[in-house]
Amino acid sequence: MVPRSLLRIFGASLFVLVTGGSWFYRAQERQVRARASADLESIARSKVAQIVQWRAERIGDAAVLMGSPLFGEAVLRLLADPGSGDAERIMTHFRAMQEHYPYRDIVLMDGRGRVVLRPAGKTDDFAAPVLRALDRAMGWAQPVVSDVFQEAGSPSPEAVVVAPLCAGSAVGAPFAIVLLPVDVQHFLYPVTQTWPTPTRTGEALFVRRDGDDVLFLNPLRHDGQAAFRLRIPLTQRGVPAVEAVLGRTGIVEGKDYTGTPVLAALAAVPDSPWFIVTKIDTEEALEDWRSRAKLIVAVLVLLAGAVGSLIGLIWLQRGKYRTLLEAAAALREREARLRDVLELNEKLLGAATAGIEVFKASGRCVMANATAARVVGGTVEALLRQDFRQIPSWRKSGLLAAAERTLAARQVHQIEISLHTTFGRDLWLDCALSPFEAGGEPHLLLIFHDVTRSKQAEALRTQLSQIIESTSDFVATASPEGRIRYFNRTARRLFGLGDGDDPGTHSIEKSHPAWAAKRVQEEGIPAAIRDGTWTGETAFVSHDGREIPHTQVIVAHRGPDGAVAMISTVARDISQRKKNEELMQARLRLMEAAPSVSLKGFLQLALDEIEARTGSTIGFYHFMDADQETLTLQAWSTNTVRHMCTAEGQGQHYPISKAGVWVDCVRERRPVIHNDYAALAHKRGLPAGHAPILRQLVVPILRGERIVAIIGVGNKPAGYDQPDVEIALLLGDFSWEVVERKRAEEALMVSQQRLQLAVETAGIGIWDWDIGRNTVEWDAQMHRFYGLQPRGDRRIDFQQWAEAVLPEDLPEQLRILQGIAHNGGRSEREFRIRRADNGAIRHMQAAEVCVTDVDGHPVHVVGVNLDITKGKVEAQALAQEAERRRVLFEQSQDGIVVLDLAGEVVELNRAFADMLGYSVEEAQRLCVWDWDDQMPKPKLLAKLVSLAEVGATFETRHRRKNGQLLDVEVSSGGVDWRGRTLVFAVHRDISLRKIMETRQHRLLAELSRSNTDLEQFAYVASHDLKSPLRAIDSLAGWLQEDLESVLTGDSRKHLDLLRQRAHRMERLLDDLLAYSRAGRVPADIVQVDVARLVREIAEMINPPAGFIVRLDPPTPVFATAVTPLRQVLTNLIANAIKHHDRSAGLIEIAVREAGEWFEFTVADDGPGIPPDFHERIFGMFQTLRPRDEIEGSGIGLALVRRIVARYGGKATVSCREPRGSIFRFQWPKTVLTDESQS
Repeated sequence: MVPRSLLRIFGASLFVLVTGGSWFYRAQERQVRARASADLESIARSKVAQIVQWRAERIGDAAVLMGSPLFGEAVLRLLADPGSGDAERIMTHFRAMQEHYPYRDIVLMDGRGRVVLRPAGKTDDFAAPVLRALDRAMGWAQPVVSDVFQEAGSPSPEAVVVAPLCAGSAVGAPFAIVLLPVDVQHFLYPVTQTWPTPTRTGEALFVRRDGDDVLFLNPLRHDGQAAFRLRIPLTQRGVPAVEAVLGRTGIVEGKDYTGTPVLAALAAVPDSPWFIVTKIDTEEALEDWRSRAKLIVAVLVLLAGAVGSLIGLIWLQRGKYRTLLEAAAALREREARLRDVLELNEKLLGAATAGIEVFKASGRCVMANATAARVVGGTVEALLRQDFRQIPSWRKSGLLAAAERTLAARQVHQIEISLHTTFGRDLWLDCALSPFEAGGEPHLLLIFHDVTRSKQAEALRTQLSQIIESTSDFVATASPEGRIRYFNRTARRLFGLGDGDDPGTHSIEKSHPAWAAKRVQEEGIPAAIRDGTWTGETAFVSHDGREIPHTQVIVAHRGPDGAVAMISTVARDISQRKKNEELMQARLRLMEAAPSVSLKGFLQLALDEIEARTGSTIGFYHFMDADQETLTLQAWSTNTVRHMCTAEGQGQHYPISKAGVWVDCVRERRPVIHNDYAALAHKRGLPAGHAPILRQLVVPILRGERIVAIIGVGNKPAGYDQPDVEIALLLGDFSWEVVERKRAEEALMVSQQRLQLAVETAGIGIWDWDIGRNTVEWDAQMHRFYGLQPRGDRRIDFQQWAEAVLPEDLPEQLRILQGIAHNGGRSEREFRIRRADNGAIRHMQAAEVCVTDVDGHPVHVVGVNLDITKGKVEAQALAQEAERRRVLFEQSQDGIVVLDLAGEVVELNRAFADMLGYSVEEAQRLCVWDWDDQMPKPKLLAKLVSLAEVGATFETRHRRKNGQLLDVEVSSGGVDWRGRTLVFAVHRDISLRKIMETRQHRLLAELSRSNTDLEQFAYVASHDLKSPLRAIDSLAGWLQEDLESVLTGDSRKHLDLLRQRAHRMERLLDDLLAYSRAGRVPADIVQVDVARLVREIAEMINPPAGFIVRLDPPTPVFATAVTPLRQVLTNLIANAIKHHDRSAGLIEIAVREAGEWFEFTVADDGPGIPPDFHERIFGMFQTLRPRDEIEGSGIGLALVRRIVARYGGKATVSCREPRGSIFRFQWPKTVLTDESQS
């Protein structure tokens, strides 16, 4: 019988094997399934990412079209004018997009959905997905990618990118839409048909929901014709494609479209109705697991058989094992006792603080304790495997030689070594080697202590001591009571102590200035005792009495009992830092002051800073001219000007060759110090008023090899040294940087002012087009050109410029600008605009250049505009004038000929040839003496030279071809034409005029006789008629006197009327005589004072008491014919008084200059004259009231107009507000004599 214990062992073993095998079996299955799921999800995410990227690229293409102003403007022009020629340019653009991008059959529609441009053969009917995409794009004003679809009869499915075009940046209804069809076979299908790893059943499905079905959009591995044909109802749950459309994501298991069990990953494509399903047959997914499962089962069966075999073998050998077990029990007892002994030894060895190793003489280690292993950084087992004769560190450190000596001499040896162990540690060991025998063999006992830390501490102390001694910082220690115990080398040097001098001779009070000692004792040491450390700024007094600023740290060191055992201090010399800080503050002050002061003021500030830093009392700043030979004084320091020096020198030039010791720095090209100025042998005298010089420092400021300036300071109480040189150089160099900048700013300001003046004077407008931002910036002149009001940022919309350009000029301008923006370069062009404010058409000339970045990409286009309207108009006028002159030249009735100084014909018109009776060809071969034989040829040529110089108009006779003589008038002058001096002569046939002049002379003689007879007749008539009128008047007067007592009222009235009519008739005769003489009676030219003339006329007229005649200043004094001027003014003033409707009135007379004339005005405040009578009153015998109501003949104003007209002027009348009339007449400033006028 098999013992029950063996059976229980066998059963337990089988249970463990089966349980563990089952767990391992399932774990392997889960691992394989998880890996397959992760692969499917990764593939699905990758394909979704590729599709999202593809959609983004398509939307980006659409956005580029939408954002292109040039494309949008071309479309707008096409919509406005289909025959504008933009259709071909747009189609060329579409063809370029089809060539470089995956688009086909691009279509352009207007904002109402009507097709404007389409490829040949393309219909206007669109699939439902396209129409839905159009609605979304037009509603959102954003690019949209349609769903994938396949039209009937189409060889492949497609999607359409819809790009709505909106006006400017406004959000509203698009004015046009571009459809960009994409063949999905070029990208989407390859994405779904690829698989990153070899597979038999792996497949990606591209699906979307279509009503209550799932529609497959791509060809399938098991059905190449499934695209847009295969549908699965949504009620068929468990199919991965159905689960994806219903919103499930991640890993699912189910059956695919063929009914095969599959493992699938589901993912939705963002912003689209599409879903991606990556699947693989379950059988292929778990294929690796099934292979492992077979191996696991086989291993479990073999293990179970092995366990059974082992149990059977144990049962068969149970007798032998009993004897062995008894022997083993005895052996275990002996081993227990030995273990106790070994345990005790191990405890002893383990408790030892020293490392212990025992080696045989052959070199093998037979024992090692844990301390030895810990010290060398290894394990006991590793030490037991060592042979000390083979350890490299023993040989290098000398330990091997000591061991061999110990074994050979059988004496104890002690050695201190440094070695690098085989376990990678660097150690200092204190070793004791002892020989002994065990088991008849010689052994070596090695006991060692790790003294590495003490060695390191000792080395550290030595290093610290060296560092403290060699540091540039001040280091000292003192007792708690303040007695100095130690000074390092820096401290000893500071106080002038030797290496062997006792530092205890110094104290805190002796080491520090009073203020610093007080701070250390009252603040520093108490704070260090209280807080452990204290840090602050103090100072030390050096052995030569200088106070040197330091930053000081005081540390209180406590002993084991907590009491302060020592005080140490470390201090650092901060004098240089202080100087640097002061210099930086000085630089900062100069930098802050530079923008607000002049160049001279800045130089004075710089000198003041250098003076303050160096302790000087005088300073000067000279500029070096470009010739490196002449210095110019630019500035004195403030203290120099106020207190030290009264010598003049601002702006004066000093030749270096004649200057004194103060230019030694220029000669030696380095800073120069003169601490004993008086002892210098080559010094020269100082100008009057110059401050005395005790010592000086002068430094040159260099730029490259050139000295640009020198700076000098002087009269420091102590001698100048190297720190002073450094201060002067540092601040001087900085000041020159500011000088250069201020000079550059001044030059730039002058240049900008000159440029601005030139631009404004030339009337040039400047603009800047930022290509990236598509913004245009104009200056004020550009806004004035285009009649626009500038905004605050001076920017305009590109569309504003395009709208201002005339439509017929705009396409060419856009083409040029687009070429510049794309390809760079420069261009010049001309175009026309319509101003926005008044609609005026202006001609513009433009020039622009493209600005690129460092990579050569265009970033800006900068250009100018110039209004050339005036030039264009003048050019057109010149062309018209040239044409007019050509026509006049050819069509002129006068003969025109151009001659050179040799008398030969250069050019002539047909009228001149006809005038002489020649043809044009014959006349071209003539010379001046051929038609002008009135003087010899030499005189003719001399006359041509004279005419070329001064010109003249004269009469002469030409001989015609038939020999007849022709009277002509010649107007001639010289012209320079293409380097030649020519004579231009106009010939007019005056034969008829000569005849008419003869007749005119005869008629004028007859007219003169008639005028004389008429004047004589008028005079005789006036005289003969006046005699009976006077007789009638006298007779009527006698009758009234004689018959006064018997006359009735009617008779008396009739006699008064008879006398009035006689008087009127007499005045009429006087006026007629004056009118007939007006302009014909010679008048003397005398100097006339208008003010005096008006006073005389007023006195002569003697107006009633209520009337005032006023003359407004200024009044001229000039030479003229006084009699006619007096007659005109007298008539106008008398009329104003005579026709007034009141007993009082004002007559105002004024004179003003109007070019070559004086304009006289005579204004009254009477009843005025209706506008309908303004011309009538200047006629003969015209009055506004019956003659019985007012005295007058009606000839006065007619006489005024005739006299004024005789002297070339005009006489007019106008109404005066609120009442009255204003008479105006023009009188020449210069009156010719009557003979000249006639």
